[in-house]
Amino acid sequence: MSTEDAADYAKTKAWLDTLADQIIRLREHQRIWEEMQEMVKNNSNLQKPSVFYDWINDMYVSGMAMAIRRQTDDDSRSVSFVRFLKLVKGNPSLVSRQRYRALFPKGDAFVEQLEELGMKKDYIDGGYDDLVGPGKQQPTPGDIQVEIDELEKVTKKVVALADKVVAHHDENKPSDLPTSAEVEAAITYLEKLVQRYKMLFEATHLSMDVAYQYDWKAIFRVPWIR
Repeated sequence: MSTEDAADYAKTKAWLDTLADQIIRLREHQRIWEEMQEMVKNNSNLQKPSVFYDWINDMYVSGMAMAIRRQTDDDSRSVSFVRFLKLVKGNPSLVSRQRYRALFPKGDAFVEQLEELGMKKDYIDGGYDDLVGPGKQQPTPGDIQVEIDELEKVTKKVVALADKVVAHHDENKPSDLPTSAEVEAAITYLEKLVQRYKMLFEATHLSMDVAYQYDWKAIFRVPWIR
């Protein structure tokens, strides 16, 4: 591995860690919003007109729109999923079969167990086949472009909202606003990308489930005004 190649690998892997944290945060914010909606739905005492609800709604829509848009930002100063994918597209060997095999080194207890069972090659190569394609030594630039195109497709309406309504007051603001299902589709695809590349760079499955270490709704069980 050349010095330049090693630097590209380290940079791309570091970006993936940053992006994974951002996508998990997206899911966390979505879950908080949904659980707050459920609280209001289940408590008739809360079902009153309030500018507070309007404010929370505006903050949620704006925040989610900008966070999703950030993943499609192609600015050279940005760390985004589009730019991450373009880095991989420019050097698909970053996620080659050879590199994937190197994630299962001799001496590792799990790898030793696979060898004892005579399953090492089938397990490793089968995993790579599932991720990239049977027999492929690395993805093609075209394979990565398919992912870029799909990301742009599933985020298109959200990005338009962020650009023309949230970030700017555009006279030609979109009338076809994204639905909650379309926001869900965008987040789900970003999660899929994170999990795919975590496997290719680390041979690790990253759960995207949000698990709180405390009861975040406890603050709503006490009076706010005394």
